[in-house]
Amino acid sequence: MGSVYAFQDGSGKLIKFGRSNDPEQRVKDGRTFDPRLRQLEVIEVDDAYTSKCETYLHKSLRTKRYSRELYAVTPDEAGVAMRDAWSHVHPGSEHILIPAPVMEPVGLLEKLLYGIPSV
Repeated sequence: MGSVYAFQDGSGKLIKFGRSNDPEQRVKDGRTFDPRLRQLEVIEVDDAYTSKCETYLHKSLRTKRYSRELYAVTPDEAGVAMRDAWSHVHPGSEHILIPAPVMEPVGLLEKLLYGIPSV
């Protein structure tokens, strides 16, 4: 399985979408140029579809592109886009969304996965 991820930059205003076999290492590597880089979401995707999933994300968010792989979207928008991308490459399947090890606010996860309003 490969992974497609959403990382938030240190300013909290931009999100980078990409793919990696080891997203935790990728965020650590990314902290060399942005020490406050934060992992928001990771979805597991069959290896054959990681590129297709990432491309779908980039194309679906093209109007919000800031530069290359950076997008001016909120964490909520990133979560929705990630679910849409996963569903696009796995039609008819239930999506798998892996939350980042530390996700703030915690209520965001409940809202994204279950539609439960944050407290």
